Amino acid sequence: MKKKYIKMPTTFDEMLYDNEITEFNGCSVIDLNKMLWRFFLSKGFIQQQFKKYKSTKGSEYDIVSRYIYHIEQNIDTILNVVRSSSEFINEKIIWYYYQIISFILKIYNLTISDYTFSMAYGFNYYQIEGGIEIDDNDSLRNIFLQIVNGDFFEDDTEYIISYHFQNELHFIILLSTILKNKFRNTKITVSLAFADEQMDFTSWFSSESLSGIIDCWIDTSRDNSLATQVYPILRKSKVTTSVRLFTESCFWQKCTFCTINSGWKNKKGPDRLTEKVEARIDSILKSLLVHPCDILFFQDEAIESSILLYFADEVIRLGIKTNFCCRTRITKNFTKENCLLLSTAGFTNISMGLECVSDRVSKLMNKRECELTMNEISDIFDNFENANINIHLYSILGFPSETKDETNETLTFLESILRNYNYFSYTANVFYLMKNSAVYLNPSLY
Repeated sequence: MKKKYIKMPTTFDEMLYDNEITEFNGCSVIDLNKMLWRFFLSKGFIQQQFKKYKSTKGSEYDIVSRYIYHIEQNIDTILNVVRSSSEFINEKIIWYYYQIISFILKIYNLTISDYTFSMAYGFNYYQIEGGIEIDDNDSLRNIFLQIVNGDFFEDDTEYIISYHFQNELHFIILLSTILKNKFRNTKITVSLAFADEQMDFTSWFSSESLSGIIDCWIDTSRDNSLATQVYPILRKSKVTTSVRLFTESCFWQKCTFCTINSGWKNKKGPDRLTEKVEARIDSILKSLLVHPCDILFFQDEAIESSILLYFADEVIRLGIKTNFCCRTRITKNFTKENCLLLSTAGFTNISMGLECVSDRVSKLMNKRECELTMNEISDIFDNFENANINIHLYSILGFPSETKDETNETLTFLESILRNYNYFSYTANVFYLMKNSAVYLNPSLY
């Protein structure tokens, strides 16, 4: 039986920077992520969805009609600049074009009912809880049917799918179902070696529904330390490595809207610098000296600030030349001096959850370690901007009891930063009620 590898649909970033890989370990590879992003950002599809938006929105279309006309007239230039974004990464021009792509995806979210689109999270299916059946009207089903008619797919083949993010499960089910119906002697293997989700997959292995679709699971317990598992990806001649600093989950675990840690096997991560933490960092840095890379992504949900600063100090002391990207929490510890330290060490991209600027709503979310005024938050972001560190903020719109004025306050704040900063991006998410979150369990409190 032949073996072939499949890269499933995932994020815009993965599409943009990953080189085209057609072979791995002597086996053929197909990159469905690139194929789908190229389809959804093709001139014809964009114009089709703009036309659909115009026909359904009427007067609302008039508000953005000139902007849409500009995009339609210049779409080839826009896409060429975005695809060459690594050449403009330190220039404000790229963030302008990213805003255009975000606008296009916003239109898709209004015209396509069964999926949501975002640069940060890729394609997300509106999965109905309790079932994994495939709808014949699924927007991607016809696209997948066309793809499997190509030369890559055939009889008597094992397809090895590398799973990264939670939203990929629907695509795996969709593609696997199509392949098993079309080809003889087809085996589907799903590898969790590089899964970036903080969850326990045990229930998946024993699921009767999935057992008829997925033949084999590969779970290596996802020990992502550099000493045991290096995950290199060639991105425009740069070696990128993903790693977990700690195997534990988020150190905060108090946000009332979140259950991302509910399936995580281990206890919460360290919330301060300790000897054990120092030893872990020292181990990773020693491995990094042996296995150097250009860019290192920390997959941890959030790394406490004092730990990041210790890491930065050690990187500088050892003379390591690598760019680092991570997630952390907004804190007063990010002073001007500390942000410059992070920048000197090579931290170029740091993501944080702002969620909202309203002090009242923030307290309901139990988001912050201490109260922060808008001026204090702005000062923290100024420190990152002046240190040439790109910050990416996550926000939640429509939290229970949040007023329209409070929502607009957050949006106004984000838009003002976007206009004035060279190194800034954000993702605005509509509130989603997570099962077993504090809001779910005690709705009367919110």
